[in-house]
Amino acid sequence: MQVGGNMHLAVFPEASRMNHDCAPNAQYFLDPLGLTQYVHAARPISEGEELTIASGQTADTALAEMKLIESSLADWTEASMASTKLAERLIKLYRQERLDGFLDTAFGYAALTYNAVGNSVQAKKYAKLAAESGTMKDGPDAANVRAMKELVKDPGRHWSWRRRLQR
Repeated sequence: MQVGGNMHLAVFPEASRMNHDCAPNAQYFLDPLGLTQYVHAARPISEGEELTIASGQTADTALAEMKLIESSLADWTEASMASTKLAERLIKLYRQERLDGFLDTAFGYAALTYNAVGNSVQAKKYAKLAAESGTMKDGPDAANVRAMKELVKDPGRHWSWRRRLQR
């Protein structure tokens, strides 16, 4: 992990004891300043259910579709096929694959896509969800979390505002 601008080896016993699951029920991040590990439930966890974490692997066909949709949503050229329908499909795929701990990506794309078509209500909704999910995975000071919080504050001043309508 990076501490003070330098890479260091670190062992976090609690994280090393959690089992891997391609559809985990928990997400964690490591805080390099406090050398602390934070674990959060990514979805409701039943009593007695084992806590699991993952690196984000999922089924090949679903993963391929997700990557294709993400590529479309990240394309800001005039030829882009991005749409709010695609953004909603991406969220559905993440949930279908039980990748709740990684929904910050899908929520972030949805926030930007809705903002790009001028729907500030939906943009703010998904930006808040992206920030919450991103905080679980990357910590409260992560760049992606800060970016989504900025979008929530003032969608109309965000670089993505109505960008897909100005063609």
